[in-house]
Amino acid sequence: MENSKKSNFNENLKLTVIGIILTSILGSGLTYLFTYRQWQYSIKQEIMETRVKEARETQLKTMQLCQDRWFASQRLFWACETPTDFDVKEVRQEYIEAVREWNLNLFPQRVLVAEYFGDDCANLYVDDAIMNGKTTGTSFIRPFLSCTKKLCRGYTIQPRQLPARI
Repeated sequence: MENSKKSNFNENLKLTVIGIILTSILGSGLTYLFTYRQWQYSIKQEIMETRVKEARETQLKTMQLCQDRWFASQRLFWACETPTDFDVKEVRQEYIEAVREWNLNLFPQRVLVAEYFGDDCANLYVDDAIMNGKTTGTSFIRPFLSCTKKLCRGYTIQPRQLPARI
């Protein structure tokens, strides 16, 4: 009887030790799995937040460039329309500086717009026709090109010839 109690105790002890070992291994494995999945999710979330921030900065930079160029063209238009109220030479120089800034950022901004907002949106910003040096195209920059040529040559421009939308 004592022998059977001892063998029962040994059997229970073996099962208990095996249970503890299996529980430890399984628990460690599950902990690792859940921790790893959470870590991956955190990394993806951080990357997404960074991309959203970069997209927002691209949008703001693009809007600022459009605003600067639009205002410079509008100001040059006003100066050409009423040369007694403005120093046309100075306003034309400011316009040229705005166009230079625009041109320096044109291709990098188009690439960023395409990356964050898609090719369709980038084509509204600057289409392939304009990138290839043509004055035709469907982007909102196209009206700037014809007005710029006329303004820089000293022609007078009617308000309806200025770009209507930004």
